[in-house]
Order: sequence, then structure tokens, then C-alpha cells
Amino acid sequence: MSTADHLRAVVESFSALLEGHIKLFKLELAEDAKVIGVQVGKIVAFLPLLFVGYGFLCAALAMALQLVMPAWAAYLIVGLLNVVGGAAGIALAARALSKRQVLAGTLREAQATQSALTRAVRDPAITVEVTHG
Repeated sequence: MSTADHLRAVVESFSALLEGHIKLFKLELAEDAKVIGVQVGKIVAFLPLLFVGYGFLCAALAMALQLVMPAWAAYLIVGLLNVVGGAAGIALAARALSKRQVLAGTLREAQATQSALTRAVRDPAITVEVTHG
């Protein structure tokens, strides 16, 4: 095989490798978007029930507290509990989202390819087997 044939084979193999990375990227991105979309949809579907029930519970708690303290103090306590609980819930949700590694497989494969190519370029003793398909 001539040098031109070898070069052509390397370019074709590299092209196939890049095409594989792009396919993996698309598949993984679609899966991540699907999972996140379903979970967000569930949250949106249950929000009305949560708001109505929560409103009734807060009103009942404030009315119960009015039996032992002034009304303004009862509503202040209920309001503060809501703010603290809401902030804690948002912090937990944000933490869970930040732990999700989007496109982890694609990044792992790209890093492996980069590492292999770097080794092959730096060490002329390494031979690369060219495959088609």
C-alpha cells in the first residue's frame, strides 16, 4: 500500500471515529433531554394540588396559633416557616440537578480518543491499525 493509500485510510478512519462521536452525542443528548423533560412535566402536573393543599394547611396552622398568640404573630411564624422550607426545597432540587452529568459518555469517549491520538502522535513506535467500518 502506498503512502497516499495509508493517508486516505487514516483520514477515513478518523472521519468514521468523529461520526461515531457525533452519533453518541446526539443519542445521549436526546436521552438526557427526555429524562429531564419527563421529570419537569411531573412537577408541573402536581403543582396545583400542592398549592391548594398547602394554602389550606397554612391557614389552619395560623388559625390554631391564634388561639395562643396574636394573629399577626401567628401569620408571621407561618410565613417564616414557608420561606425557610421553600429555600431548603429549592436548594435540594438545585443540588440534585447539579449532580447530573450531562453527556458523560460522550465526554468520556472524546477524552479517550484525544488521549489515544496524543500518544500515537508523540510516540512514533506506536502503530495504528486501520479498519474500515
